[in-house]
Amino acid sequence: MKKILLLILVFSVALIQYGFSQVIYQDDFEGSGNITWVPLFYNNTNMQWEENIQVVPNPFGSGNVGKLEDTDTSYTGAALCGGDVFTFDHIAIQADVYCYVGIGANTSRYTGVALMADTSMNLSGEISTRYVKVVADFDDNLGAGPRIRLYNSDLNTTTFQYTFDVKFYANDIPGGIPATDGWHNFRLEARTLNPDSVEYIVYFDGNLVGGGPVYDHTYDTGSGIHTPYTSGTFGLFAFQQNEILPGYFDNVLVEQLTTGIGDQKPVVTGYELKQNYPNPFNPTTKISFVIPNSDLVQMDIYNNIGQKVRNLINRNYTAGAHEVIWDGRNDNGLQVPAGIYYYRIKAGDFQQTQKMLLVK
Repeated sequence: MKKILLLILVFSVALIQYGFSQVIYQDDFEGSGNITWVPLFYNNTNMQWEENIQVVPNPFGSGNVGKLEDTDTSYTGAALCGGDVFTFDHIAIQADVYCYVGIGANTSRYTGVALMADTSMNLSGEISTRYVKVVADFDDNLGAGPRIRLYNSDLNTTTFQYTFDVKFYANDIPGGIPATDGWHNFRLEARTLNPDSVEYIVYFDGNLVGGGPVYDHTYDTGSGIHTPYTSGTFGLFAFQQNEILPGYFDNVLVEQLTTGIGDQKPVVTGYELKQNYPNPFNPTTKISFVIPNSDLVQMDIYNNIGQKVRNLINRNYTAGAHEVIWDGRNDNGLQVPAGIYYYRIKAGDFQQTQKMLLVK
């Protein structure tokens, strides 16, 4: 059933459009993916591209996953791979990412997703890759604290600071920092506002991180030229320090965001809970809703016998259209079995329920 569903989605990729996005690439590492992965680090000494994603048996469960690591430490532990298309201005990537917790005070372990990666020739004639990534670093990281981090690849080698670097700590992350190693869903959206600014929105396990968009207005300090990452591709990123713990990834989904920031927004006149997409799904799906006024919104997931398995959201939202991702996990972080599920929204006096189907 899973492979049939994925084949249908791949066949329909050019036709599918839902809400504010269109599915364009996906990969579950089970042979049905339509992404051609390429390595995005180039070793100018050896004149060769570095490591690419490998398909391996899932060391934490069933099926296959993608494995990424810097095996020869040419990039001091960092590895990056991406899609083979370099034309996007409004794009989103989401993936299940295996996150490490509490590795140790003298180590750092980043795993996450990347966007706006591009490969170009710099002034010294070397090939370089520029990108922005959102990653989990849930170990102590030399006293910096466990966090989610959104930052670029422009490192000042004198100050060891990045030109764009935003950190989200426990109070910025709905549900806080996970207590144990495990799979979590990351989503990063990027929209080019104009030649001088890019908007990023981060989701962790389907919940908005940090309360809203983050804006990149960075400048190239060497040339004085404004250089936000206004176009590029998508990618996966892993970093290891002192210990070899690879990055593992699954269920990659890439979407073209079809509505630009400058587009006129529709007038919101009432409440609405939309049908989830995709449906059937495995294991992630998007749920969209509309509210006419700022309000406290609660959304819960129930199984077919009426038991609540997940409180998906419980916070204030502004008036307008919103969306949330469910990764098929319960409140304990465990994958729920295949079957019929219901999602119910409550906002003010409004309540509505919709049915969805999880397949495996």
